[in-house]
Amino acid sequence: CALPISGRMRTGHLLRKGFWAIFDQGLFAIANFMVGNFLLARWLSPRDYGAFATSSAAFNLLGVIHIALLTEPMLVMAPGRYRQNLSKYLGILLRGHLVICGIGSLILAICGAVCFAQGRSVLGAAFMAFAVAAPFNLFLWLMRRACYAEMNPKRAAVAGLGYLVLMIAGLELIH
Repeated sequence: CALPISGRMRTGHLLRKGFWAIFDQGLFAIANFMVGNFLLARWLSPRDYGAFATSSAAFNLLGVIHIALLTEPMLVMAPGRYRQNLSKYLGILLRGHLVICGIGSLILAICGAVCFAQGRSVLGAAFMAFAVAAPFNLFLWLMRRACYAEMNPKRAAVAGLGYLVLMIAGLELIH
Protein backbone atom coordinates (compact mmCIF):
# COMPACT_ATOMS: atom_id res chain seq x y z
CA CYS A 1 0.00 0.00 0.00
CA ALA A 2 2.67 2.46 -1.11
CA LEU A 3 1.88 6.12 -1.52
CA PRO A 4 2.35 7.62 -4.97
CA ILE A 5 5.37 9.90 -5.37
CA SER A 6 3.30 13.08 -4.96
CA GLY A 7 1.72 11.64 -1.81
CA ARG A 8 5.15 10.77 -0.36
CA MET A 9 6.43 14.25 -1.17
CA ARG A 10 3.40 15.81 0.51
CA THR A 11 3.82 13.58 3.55
CA GLY A 12 7.51 14.54 3.79
CA HIS A 13 6.59 18.21 3.48
CA LEU A 14 4.01 17.91 6.26
CA LEU A 15 6.46 16.01 8.47
CA ARG A 16 9.06 18.77 8.05
CA LYS A 17 6.47 21.42 8.93
CA GLY A 18 5.43 19.32 11.94
CA PHE A 19 9.02 18.97 13.07
CA TRP A 20 9.57 22.74 12.94
CA ALA A 21 6.31 23.40 14.78
CA ILE A 22 7.22 20.98 17.59
CA PHE A 23 10.77 22.35 17.71
CA ASP A 24 9.42 25.91 18.01
CA GLN A 25 6.98 25.00 20.77
CA GLY A 26 9.70 23.10 22.62
CA LEU A 27 12.19 25.97 22.47
CA PHE A 28 9.61 28.45 23.69
CA ALA A 29 8.52 26.16 26.52
CA ILE A 30 12.11 25.48 27.59
CA ALA A 31 12.94 29.19 27.60
CA ASN A 32 9.92 30.09 29.71
CA PHE A 33 10.38 27.14 32.06
CA MET A 34 14.05 27.95 32.59
CA VAL A 35 13.31 31.59 33.31
CA GLY A 36 10.16 31.33 35.43
CA ASN A 37 10.55 28.03 37.20
CA PHE A 38 14.26 27.48 37.37
CA LEU A 39 16.42 30.59 37.24
CA LEU A 40 14.14 33.12 38.91
CA ALA A 41 13.02 30.64 41.57
CA ARG A 42 16.66 30.04 42.48
CA TRP A 43 17.88 33.64 42.23
CA LEU A 44 15.02 35.52 43.90
CA SER A 45 13.99 35.56 47.53
CA PRO A 46 10.65 33.84 48.30
CA ARG A 47 9.04 37.29 48.68
CA ASP A 48 10.36 38.51 45.33
CA TYR A 49 9.47 35.29 43.56
CA GLY A 50 5.96 35.46 45.03
CA ALA A 51 5.57 38.97 43.61
CA PHE A 52 6.77 37.71 40.24
CA ALA A 53 4.36 34.75 40.33
CA THR A 54 1.39 36.94 41.31
CA SER A 55 2.00 39.57 38.66
CA SER A 56 2.79 36.85 36.12
CA ALA A 57 -0.63 35.32 36.74
CA ALA A 58 -2.26 38.69 36.02
CA PHE A 59 -0.19 39.00 32.85
CA ASN A 60 -1.25 35.49 31.81
CA LEU A 61 -4.89 36.54 32.17
CA LEU A 62 -4.19 39.41 29.77
CA GLY A 63 -2.41 36.93 27.51
CA VAL A 64 -5.42 34.61 27.40
CA ILE A 65 -7.68 37.51 26.40
CA HIS A 66 -5.16 38.55 23.72
CA ILE A 67 -5.00 35.01 22.34
CA ALA A 68 -8.79 34.61 22.34
CA LEU A 69 -9.44 37.89 20.54
CA LEU A 70 -6.50 37.98 18.11
CA THR A 71 -4.34 34.87 17.81
CA GLU A 72 -6.91 32.09 17.60
CA PRO A 73 -9.11 33.90 15.05
CA MET A 74 -5.97 34.62 13.01
CA LEU A 75 -5.03 30.94 12.96
CA VAL A 76 -8.51 30.03 11.75
CA MET A 77 -9.15 32.87 9.30
CA ALA A 78 -5.74 33.80 7.85
CA PRO A 79 -4.88 30.60 5.96
CA GLY A 80 -8.23 30.58 4.17
CA ARG A 81 -10.21 33.78 3.99
CA TYR A 82 -7.28 36.23 4.22
CA ARG A 83 -4.61 34.24 2.39
CA GLN A 84 -4.45 36.80 -0.44
CA ASN A 85 -4.42 39.80 1.92
CA LEU A 86 -2.39 38.44 4.82
CA SER A 87 -0.32 41.63 5.23
CA LYS A 88 -3.43 43.79 5.43
CA TYR A 89 -5.05 41.35 7.88
CA LEU A 90 -1.91 41.37 10.07
CA GLY A 91 -2.06 45.18 10.06
CA ILE A 92 -5.60 45.02 11.43
CA LEU A 93 -4.48 42.52 14.06
CA LEU A 94 -1.61 44.77 15.08
CA ARG A 95 -4.01 47.64 15.67
CA GLY A 96 -6.11 45.31 17.82
CA HIS A 97 -2.92 44.27 19.61
CA LEU A 98 -2.15 47.90 20.43
CA VAL A 99 -5.65 48.48 21.82
CA ILE A 100 -5.69 45.32 23.94
CA CYS A 101 -2.16 45.90 25.20
CA GLY A 102 -2.85 49.55 25.94
CA ILE A 103 -5.86 48.67 28.08
CA GLY A 104 -4.15 45.65 29.65
CA SER A 105 -0.95 47.53 30.46
CA LEU A 106 -2.99 50.34 31.99
CA ILE A 107 -4.79 47.82 34.23
CA LEU A 108 -1.49 46.21 35.25
CA ALA A 109 -0.03 49.66 35.99
CA ILE A 110 -3.07 50.55 38.10
CA CYS A 111 -2.61 47.30 40.04
CA GLY A 112 1.03 48.27 40.55
CA ALA A 113 0.08 51.75 41.75
CA VAL A 114 -2.44 50.30 44.21
CA CYS A 115 0.22 47.92 45.53
CA PHE A 116 2.67 50.82 45.95
CA ALA A 117 -0.02 52.82 47.76
CA GLN A 118 -0.55 49.91 50.15
CA GLY A 119 3.17 49.67 50.89
CA ARG A 120 3.76 46.53 48.82
CA SER A 121 6.59 47.93 46.77
CA VAL A 122 7.97 44.61 45.54
CA LEU A 123 4.59 43.53 44.20
CA GLY A 124 3.97 47.02 42.79
CA ALA A 125 7.30 46.95 40.95
CA ALA A 126 6.51 43.51 39.53
CA PHE A 127 3.14 44.71 38.21
CA MET A 128 4.78 47.80 36.71
CA ALA A 129 7.41 45.64 35.01
CA PHE A 130 4.72 43.47 33.46
CA ALA A 131 2.79 46.60 32.41
CA VAL A 132 5.83 47.70 30.42
CA ALA A 133 6.77 44.24 29.10
CA ALA A 134 3.26 43.04 28.19
CA PRO A 135 2.98 44.69 24.75
CA PHE A 136 6.35 43.29 23.70
CA ASN A 137 5.70 39.78 25.02
CA LEU A 138 2.24 39.61 23.48
CA PHE A 139 3.60 40.95 20.20
CA LEU A 140 6.10 38.08 20.23
CA TRP A 141 3.28 35.59 20.85
CA LEU A 142 1.21 37.06 18.01
CA MET A 143 4.07 37.13 15.50
CA ARG A 144 5.14 33.57 16.31
CA ARG A 145 1.63 32.42 15.49
CA ALA A 146 1.55 34.57 12.36
CA CYS A 147 4.32 32.29 11.07
CA TYR A 148 1.92 29.38 11.51
CA ALA A 149 -0.80 31.28 9.68
CA GLU A 150 1.68 31.62 6.80
CA MET A 151 2.38 27.87 7.09
CA ASN A 152 6.02 28.67 7.92
CA PRO A 153 6.77 27.18 11.37
CA LYS A 154 10.49 27.06 10.56
CA ARG A 155 10.62 30.86 10.81
CA ALA A 156 8.97 30.68 14.24
CA ALA A 157 11.44 27.99 15.34
CA VAL A 158 14.46 30.06 14.30
CA ALA A 159 13.01 33.04 16.17
CA GLY A 160 12.34 30.74 19.16
CA LEU A 161 15.98 29.71 19.21
CA GLY A 162 17.00 33.36 19.21
CA TYR A 163 14.50 34.03 22.00
CA LEU A 164 15.96 31.22 24.11
CA VAL A 165 19.54 32.41 23.66
CA LEU A 166 18.70 36.08 24.28
CA MET A 167 16.55 35.26 27.31
CA ILE A 168 19.26 33.23 29.01
CA ALA A 169 22.01 35.70 28.09
CA GLY A 170 19.93 38.65 29.28
CA LEU A 171 19.13 37.01 32.59
CA GLU A 172 22.75 36.06 33.11
CA LEU A 173 23.74 39.68 32.47
CA ILE A 174 21.14 40.95 34.92
CA HIS A 175 22.09 38.38 37.55
